[in-house]
Amino acid sequence: MRLDHLRGLARQALASRAAWPILITLYVLVVLFLLAPVLLAPIGGDDGYWVLDTGPLTHGSLWQAFWQPLSVAFDFDFQPRTTALAFSERRILALLTMKTSIYFSIPPFIVWAAVKLALMGLSLAAVLVFLRALRFRDSSGAVRGLQRDTIAFVMIALPLTIAIGAKSQNVRSLNGWNFYPTLAYGPFAFYLLFAAFVLGMSRRLERNYRRWLVPALLSMTLMGVVVNLSYELLALSIPLNVMLLATAPRPAEGSLWQRWRAPFTVGATLALTYTTMFVWIRWQISQMACHASNTCYVGTVIEVRPRTLLNNLLGSLPGGTGDFVRERAELRELPYPGVTPLSVLLPIVATALMFALWAAWKARQDPDAGVAKPGGDHRGTLLVVAVGIVIALGSAVVTGINANAVQQLDTPMLSYRSNVVTWSALAMAGLAVVRLLVTRAWAPLRVGALAALTALIVVSIAVNQPRNVFSANDDRIGTRSAFTDSLHREVAVADPSRAGDARRCTIITTLLKRLDVVDPRTQRTINGAYAAYEFYHHEPFCSTGAGDPAPVDQPGGSSAP
Repeated sequence: MRLDHLRGLARQALASRAAWPILITLYVLVVLFLLAPVLLAPIGGDDGYWVLDTGPLTHGSLWQAFWQPLSVAFDFDFQPRTTALAFSERRILALLTMKTSIYFSIPPFIVWAAVKLALMGLSLAAVLVFLRALRFRDSSGAVRGLQRDTIAFVMIALPLTIAIGAKSQNVRSLNGWNFYPTLAYGPFAFYLLFAAFVLGMSRRLERNYRRWLVPALLSMTLMGVVVNLSYELLALSIPLNVMLLATAPRPAEGSLWQRWRAPFTVGATLALTYTTMFVWIRWQISQMACHASNTCYVGTVIEVRPRTLLNNLLGSLPGGTGDFVRERAELRELPYPGVTPLSVLLPIVATALMFALWAAWKARQDPDAGVAKPGGDHRGTLLVVAVGIVIALGSAVVTGINANAVQQLDTPMLSYRSNVVTWSALAMAGLAVVRLLVTRAWAPLRVGALAALTALIVVSIAVNQPRNVFSANDDRIGTRSAFTDSLHREVAVADPSRAGDARRCTIITTLLKRLDVVDPRTQRTINGAYAAYEFYHHEPFCSTGAGDPAPVDQPGGSSAP
């Protein structure tokens, strides 16, 4: 009786109006703490100097930032990539980042953190939209969507499950958790939002084929072109949508053509447009003179190595970074970041909050609304599993079949550009499997599924969070990261005093003394700092001109073009 009384009190507390916002706030704070090492990573790779020189190169115009890469989209000798829209979005982000940083006088990496967080939020919203848009035929033959509690379980557990896969270890700016946020975080949201749009368009055609035929043809043709000119990872959306259209429930009445014309029209238009343009682009690339001398950009050269694909997939899983972190700790002469009491307590609290949120959601529901409909939604949940697996495996394959990946991915310890997408998809699929087992399996198996999920979360955080914190700090104090961060901060804060000028000159001269040779990326970062400071603040970055060999009238030099 006392146990039942306590359960009743707990249910009352969880169902109260105050409990829900408190639990959500605490849960979000814990997830943010887990993601902090990757959210607050320095801006690196090409973006390190793009943030600086995009303003001068585009005259501060968002339209120019968008249009400049598109204007040479098919000039493959000038630009050997086929991803003009990806360059456009990166240019726009770089320009907005520096403008925002200057406006608020904050370091650009803070803006970058907000962008990553926004894209993570967009991914969660995309999952919700997709799960609500999904339709299937249940075991009773009725067409229906997923149950509310299935959607709620996945949505509540997904943020924490995605967060345990975050890795802050940086090798050659390959880590998608740290770098290139629109390319690394964005595709997962794109897949699911585009899938929901495609399924919705197919259903509209089923209801009124004549009315929606032209919008369907135009939108699918446009998207076929857009995907071709976007980051290579988005190409996976084409087979994914064809699969979803093929498995979507068909009307029970009408001829074969009447039942299949809607998905066929949508899928065939999308696939045909994409494939035709893709073949033409690959043919154009095959005619480039660099093939004769074997000097083509390695990112466009197709090369398939099973080991590379396996390394790419394994690199997305939580953990696997112990040897790399140990190497870095020995190099820095620091203790290895092992498991600590805090790193054990943190996942316990996180898991408790996750299950408390789930219990609070159930306590707030109308008891009658929680009754499962006849036929169940296990077929729809299996479809979610299939979508997650297709995205996970497909993203590992799409980004792993070029010569660049073969050169870079020589170990499963590396987190690659696609790993945010791969792990997010695996997390979604895994939670759908847990939901299936909890609702349909033998009682011990239900307990086992929840126990396995809990163990995965607790062990992953306890082991990996100390490593992530160590690697984030290690990366930030590295010569290149510290130097780039300093230039970004100086341009954003813009101290006009003599002391500020002396400090900026010292930053560059100190680096030049430490380097025997200044590599092209470092030089472009220096040139970008000069160009950006003069463009935004109308003064030289350093009055002595230290480290700036570029003429003042050239883009990337000390003067805006």
